[in-house]
Amino acid sequence: MDSQSFEQHKKALQAKIVELSGSIVSHYVELVSALEEVDGERLKRLGEQSGAIKQMADDLDSIIISAIPEIELLPENLHRMIAFLKISNKLAKAYDIAKKFGKRVSPMLDKDFAGLKIYKDMLELARSSLKTLEIAHQVCLNEGVFDLDTTLSRAIAEESRSDDLFSMIHKDIIISNYKEEVYVKASIELFNAGRRLERAADVALDVVRLVCYIRTGKEG
Repeated sequence: MDSQSFEQHKKALQAKIVELSGSIVSHYVELVSALEEVDGERLKRLGEQSGAIKQMADDLDSIIISAIPEIELLPENLHRMIAFLKISNKLAKAYDIAKKFGKRVSPMLDKDFAGLKIYKDMLELARSSLKTLEIAHQVCLNEGVFDLDTTLSRAIAEESRSDDLFSMIHKDIIISNYKEEVYVKASIELFNAGRRLERAADVALDVVRLVCYIRTGKEG
């Protein structure tokens, strides 16, 4: 068992991570599109999709765990393998967030509600979360270390924007003072769903940090 064995495993794992992150980005693209088109049925289907992506993450976990005995167990190698496991788990969580979002929001989706400011801010939050996930996918796709600091800075800035948008949703609920029961319930649901989307941006930023660590050995 030598260091070359680790490099071989790392290359194979990176390819699997790229495949998984790409599938999740595609799912979020569909989610944002459904929100833009106010398509409740489409959003509902996204919330009910089979666990194919989750299975990809589970398979990746198994590959990582089975590879550990085959590499030279230097501390830095083991730490990087653990980082791969964390990336897999975080990407699976991002997918789970999207599915739960679809289930919660699809029942209330109609043209009237889509005209409210809280919905428009929710849509912008979904776009921001997608953008952070796209940055994470890009950093997974790029095998080099060139400009990792700039990429990390972009991810931090977009995650911060997601935080700000979620705060705006909170303010929307307070300021709007909806009287109709249907809007009150829907606003609460959107607040909870928005919290999930904001968390998806956090998860994407974590992935970027972990990839930076795998490439450089330094904490992001």
